[in-house]
Parts: sequence; structure tokens; C-alpha cells
Amino acid sequence: MRHSIVWMTASALLAFACSETGGGSNGVSGPGALADVVTVEDVAPLADAGLSAPMDTGSVAADVASTADIGRAPDDVAVADDTGITPDDVAAVEDAGALADVAEPPVDGGATPPPGLELSDLNEDGTLAILVIGSSQSIAEGAPGFAPDGIAEQLQAILDADPTNTLTAQVQAEDIYTSLMLTTGYGQSGTDYDFVYYRHSLMQWYHWPEGLEARKQQLLGEGGTDWDVVVLAADPHIVADMPGYFALGANTVASKVAEGGAQPLLLVGWHPAGVAEASADYVAGVAHATSYWSRVDLPVVPSAVVWDALPGGLKDVAAANPTPGGAYLAAASIYSHLSGVSASTSDYAYNDSLATAALAGVQGAAGGVSVVGLPAKVSPFSPISTSARELHYNHTGTSSENGILGGLKWVLAKANVKLINGGSPPIEFNYGRANTEFEPNKRYKIDPAQFDHSMGFPMQDHSGYGNVTMLHGLDKRRYDLENGTDLGVARYMTANAELPYARAIPIRTLFARMREVNPEQSGYSDGWHMNKNLDKAAGAYMYTLLTGHCALDAEPADPTSGAWKQWMAHKLGYETAWTLMYLRGKAPCFKVLPENVNSVSIAGTESATLSVSFGLAPTAEVTVTLASDDPSVVDISPSTLTFTPENHAQPQVVTMTGLGAASAATEFTVTAEATSIDTAFDAIAVAWTYGITP
Repeated sequence: MRHSIVWMTASALLAFACSETGGGSNGVSGPGALADVVTVEDVAPLADAGLSAPMDTGSVAADVASTADIGRAPDDVAVADDTGITPDDVAAVEDAGALADVAEPPVDGGATPPPGLELSDLNEDGTLAILVIGSSQSIAEGAPGFAPDGIAEQLQAILDADPTNTLTAQVQAEDIYTSLMLTTGYGQSGTDYDFVYYRHSLMQWYHWPEGLEARKQQLLGEGGTDWDVVVLAADPHIVADMPGYFALGANTVASKVAEGGAQPLLLVGWHPAGVAEASADYVAGVAHATSYWSRVDLPVVPSAVVWDALPGGLKDVAAANPTPGGAYLAAASIYSHLSGVSASTSDYAYNDSLATAALAGVQGAAGGVSVVGLPAKVSPFSPISTSARELHYNHTGTSSENGILGGLKWVLAKANVKLINGGSPPIEFNYGRANTEFEPNKRYKIDPAQFDHSMGFPMQDHSGYGNVTMLHGLDKRRYDLENGTDLGVARYMTANAELPYARAIPIRTLFARMREVNPEQSGYSDGWHMNKNLDKAAGAYMYTLLTGHCALDAEPADPTSGAWKQWMAHKLGYETAWTLMYLRGKAPCFKVLPENVNSVSIAGTESATLSVSFGLAPTAEVTVTLASDDPSVVDISPSTLTFTPENHAQPQVVTMTGLGAASAATEFTVTAEATSIDTAFDAIAVAWTYGITP
């Protein structure tokens, strides 16, 4: 497929834009700042372009990230839904009647099913079994999510009345949303409280303890129905404000679906009428980026931008989201994606205009994708991307923070990075518990004059019930913005204007992922303190969030050993951070390791080395290019390295030699950028800043 890199103007219908304000020390752009239109033809697949302008044409220099900021690049680009649909394609009408002037695609009047539907019967059992997953309630208090029930009903009706379809259709809805009251031990004393926990995200649905094994069997097609297609919708609020968490959940569920042999699809939902939280194009862009960088084949059904482009007369109004008309449009889009023809093929007569628009959207998206530059939308999971060789920190001294500190030190020892308590402000980061109701004086501190960034984590529950309640505590509990859950912390940061300085550490998500790998894994080392391996997972997450780097060792041979369990905690911490930061389902573990912890500067014509390798095997050759932002003071040799699937884990050494040109103590930043046709490895970059003296 041919791709182009396009920085589009804000007025473009399908521009991937957002009005969120950027800022802070990571160099994000301001509100609404979009570069001029630039098109680069005949470029290899670059929908995952890692830098703001990795192959700059010269006309967007103002939007190119600084070297200290290069690690955040995948957040700066996403794949927009290129449907090509505009309101002119669906003429405005007074009611929801048919568009007489829009030609329908020719329909085969025979009894042979459309090729797409026939091919979608993946297990060839004569039944087209489709599961539609979505959340009827949003995590935002009192707001509708994007419910699956109406979509499933409309899709069933379309398939049942399709005269060309000889397959038996079975369409089922699965509502993510539920709530459950659980006894929770709160605080170190373990005082019992009855808290209500809520489920809104794909990630929480997947790890929710009740029905966990049955749910996994269902996704594998072993729960009574062998699914051919599983459609993943999501709460648009989570997609808009926490896109990385949406990507993490979508990758987790889609991987399980693919493991069972079914085809996962991403259905792009939209906010209910009157909600201007994020444009349909932004939500669609997040979905396309998630799809492009997914672990498995995960096509997008682009219904949101189609709905958004419809004239008002075609949009019905209802309390539910989607409305009945919206549910039909979504179902018609799924049908067109599977069949290649309009849902008006079916004798189920709902609205041919919506069916025509749905087909046009699907056909437009199938014709190609564009990479669209956008103003940075800072989320509580955005990368910080410091290149500092020494990391300075502060915390309030609780036992929980000290435990995580031990895990962070363990990871940094592998990375050859020095960790220093305090320093001249502003230092790199502060971290602490997030809970406002329990010892609020021990929370993380937001103070840009003192700390570039501050990280908060939900205080662990008491171990009396914690191995259960921690798994329920990914999304929300008790009331809106209570920050005792992972997304509660993230949403509190957003609602209280703590961005761009605040970042969330999803302790409970890390525990849930560790628990899936090892069902015997406890979250605790005693009645109150977190398990040391959970501390290590948190430390690995923090290190990658701070720097974009990976320091994961080779996997130990014995999966029952303590060393392997520590390694797995490290791996999950790194991978979770990578997906939350960049929406990428595959984490390559780009390792650019300094020679030792004290190698922080170069004097005169002396040298220092970097060891470069990857933890994940690529599927194609990877080229790593190293460069200094001040080549007059340092020489880098070799400046280009090549890695293959066979030698990816074998370190290659790069030497940085001072040229004696520095007249006074200064700094240089060396950047390592990877390019490859393997999208997981393409256009990713990491950096280190060294001192240099005469």
C-alpha cells in the first residue's frame, strides 16, 4: 500500500486535530498549532513515524521536536480516517429519507453471498458468528458510553434479511459496563469499607475477576460460540482523554481474539450529541494509530467520521449513544467492511442514505491511510522523554514510595543511570501516592518550579482483600474522580489541571498483567506493603516513562525461578509504559546503554561508549543512525548500525570521542534513531545528554 506523510491544516475535514493545550518541559506545542501542508510521495509505510518530522522537507521546522523531546514522537502522529466523505457526498435532507441522487453500487441479484461475508466465515461452519463489545456507560459520571446492544440488533437484522447471504448469522452484544460492591481494606490498619467498583474500559473488562476464565474462553471461541469476528468499541471518553489506555486494552483483547482464530475489528465510536470533548477525527485517529501499531491484524471500521460528516437531517437524537440511527450506521459500516457492498443490499429497510454513507466511509478507509501531524495532546500517560544521564528525584517518604524506590534503583542499575535524591531545582521528577482522602500530605507534589514532572499512583488496598479489590480497581470506584484507581488517578490529574506536569503510574494494571502471567502472584510482601516484584514493575514503568529507554536483560531460562519472575515484572513494566505512551502494541526494547553509571561526561579528546541492541526480534532489517546535536565537539563512530532478526540482541558498540573543540564546559545530546519496514521498529528514537569539557 502507498502511504504519504501529510501535515494537514485545521480546516481539513479529516484532520487529526485537538485543541488541548500542550506545554511543560517536554516541548509540546501549543493549542491548535498545526504545521503547513507538506506531502512526501513514495515513502515506505510511515504511519508510525516516530519524530514530529522524521524526514523533514524543510517547511515544518517549527514543529520538529527538540532532541530532548524525541522520545515522545509516536504521540505526535496518528493515522487519520481517510474516508474522503464530506457533507457534499450526502446531501442535506429535511428528514432521514433516502438520498435519491447518490448512486448505489451494483448488487448481484443471485444467491451467492458476497465474497467478504463468505470469507468472514473463518471456521467454515456455515455460521457468521459476530461478537460486538462496547460500554453502555461512560467512565465520565452520568454520561452514555458507546453501547453494543443496538449495533448488534441492527447488524443481525441486516444479515438476516440479506437475500444474497446464505450464511446463518449470529450476532451477540457484550456490555463492558457493570458495577460491584466489595469490602475493601483501606489504609495500613485495614479498616473495612464497602466500596462500589465500576467497569468501563476494555482493560478492566478483560481483567475483571468475576467470570474471568469464562471471558477468556469466550474470546478464544471456546465458550459455546466459535466467533468469526469480534468487534471492539470503547467509551469515547477513555479514547479521547486516555488514548494509551484504550490502545492497551484493545491490544490485550484483540490478541486473545486472534489467538482463538477470530478476526478482531476496531469500531470507531463517537461522543453523544452536545459533547465537544474531542473531535470525531481525533477519536478516529487514535483508533487508526492503535490499529497500525497493533500486535495483531486489527482493521478499523471508521463509523465516527462518517456520522460526524452527515447532515443534521440524517442524525436522530436519543438519550442513548449511539442513537438508533447511529447504531444502524455502525452496523452498516461493519456489514460493508465484511461484504464490500452497501447494507441496502439487505431487504431490511432502515435508511439507504446511512447505508450509502457507511459504504463510502469503508471504501475510503480501505483506499489508504495518511499520517497526520497534530498538536501534542498531553495525557496522564504521555512520555516525559528526558535525556539526562543523572535522574534527580523527590518523594514524601512513605513506605510505599520507598518500596517503589527500591524497584526503580534495581532497574536503573541495569540501565547504568545514576539516581540522586534532590538537587538544584527544578529536578526531573517527584512521585508519591495519589489518594486525596488518606494522608493527603503524603501525595505527589505538583510544583513546576521544583519538579519538571510529578508521578502519582493509587495507594494499594490492604492485603486482607487487596488481591481481589486491586484487580477491580483499574477503572473507577465509589464516585467520579475518586483517585484510588489507575484511571481515577489519571482523570483526577486531568480534571484538576495538573497536566502537563502530572503523570500516572498504573500500579493496579501492572498487578493485573503480572497476575495473568502468574496466577499465584500476590500484590503484597506483607499485610500492607507491595510485593517487591510489583515495585520492580513500577520502577521499570517509571524509567521508560521518564526516558523512553529500555534496560531489559535476556530472559532467564527457568520460568519458575525468582530471576524469571523479576524479569517478567521488568518486561511488563516496560511494555505497559511503551503502549500507554505511544499506542504501540509491540515494544521493541531499544537498548542504548552507557558503559557505566559514572559515564556522564567526556573530557578533552577522551572517549565514552554506548552499547546498542534490541530486546525484541524484528521481522526485517533495522538501521540505527546515531548523531550529535553538536558535531563540532564530539565524533560518533560508527554512526550507522544494522540489526537483523538474527543479531538483534547482540550489542554493537558506538564510541563517542571528544574533539577538543569545547572552550568551556557544555553539553551535547546524542540521538539514536531506528528505521525499518517493520513498523514496530520504524522511526523510534532515544537520546542521552553528556557533559563535555575542554
